[in-house]
Amino acid sequence: LPAGPRARMALTVGNVDRGNLLRKGHEAFVRAAALLPDVSFVLAGNWRDDAIYHLRSIASSNVTFTGWLSEEALRDRYRQAAVYVQASRHEGFGLSVAEAMLAGCVPVVSRVGSLPEVTGATGVFVETPEPASLAAAITTALAYPEEARAAIRQRILVEFPLAKRGQLMEQLIQPLLNAA
Repeated sequence: LPAGPRARMALTVGNVDRGNLLRKGHEAFVRAAALLPDVSFVLAGNWRDDAIYHLRSIASSNVTFTGWLSEEALRDRYRQAAVYVQASRHEGFGLSVAEAMLAGCVPVVSRVGSLPEVTGATGVFVETPEPASLAAAITTALAYPEEARAAIRQRILVEFPLAKRGQLMEQLIQPLLNAA
């Protein structure tokens, strides 16, 4: 974990496309920025279609769209951000949330898919991924004490270690191989 206080930054990661405006909550994330002008909002992700033009047209001056980032640059953003937002309406495992938590970001997530399983009690939940709800949850997450970041990181290290994921994958694949 990086030492010292974090930037007042809310980060979200995902491909920027028309489908993700609602599904990943990108539009709500960008609109929430206008409600928190003293917080930097960063949307990192590959621009896949013209959705970036729509997001730019509704963005306040505290929103940055990075486009695609290298692994190293993305890890740097995770280490800088105080909060990671995944305002999805549908979500699988939530790998970006886990990566952000490993870097010590306080997760702000919706209660869909496996996001509650990934974050456990360390996250701030939004019942509806609407701009006002996101802004309130981000404000709550920004108030988390620095020492909470170690517990957030520890959750991922304990619950989802790489060795455990390998064992679970093997348990799923081995019966398929035996049946062949």
